[in-house]
Amino acid sequence: MVESMSRIGRNLKDSQNWGQYMKDVGFVDVTETRLYVPVNPWAKGKKNKLLGAISYQNMSEGIASLSTAAFTRILGWDQPRLEVFLAKVREDLGSKDVHAYGIVYIVHGRKPEETKAWSLWDELEVWVCTMWLSRRT
Repeated sequence: MVESMSRIGRNLKDSQNWGQYMKDVGFVDVTETRLYVPVNPWAKGKKNKLLGAISYQNMSEGIASLSTAAFTRILGWDQPRLEVFLAKVREDLGSKDVHAYGIVYIVHGRKPEETKAWSLWDELEVWVCTMWLSRRT
């Protein structure tokens, strides 16, 4: 998948740079969080088993949608070869012998508070006040 996306100019690992990208364009208080989610219910604990089961269900149902264009159009695989490969991927995803995690990467920040920008209205307001004071004196 990484190879096929790199062939069309997409970097699947680029999400690791999103926090820096936000800082580069001026966001402040940028926070990066990585959550590790088991890809199947192999992990210990009720919560991790549930997360793993949900993750496995999502991945096993979505793997064909995520892979078909990348493998057939970009890498040139034929459909039968892809189906065999995806069957093996689903088997590996479901195996509790494969202790793998998916990483959920969350980045958030806020726009900086801007200094009060000059506006014509502000200038006009100052001018009107100055004129009013000037006439009274």
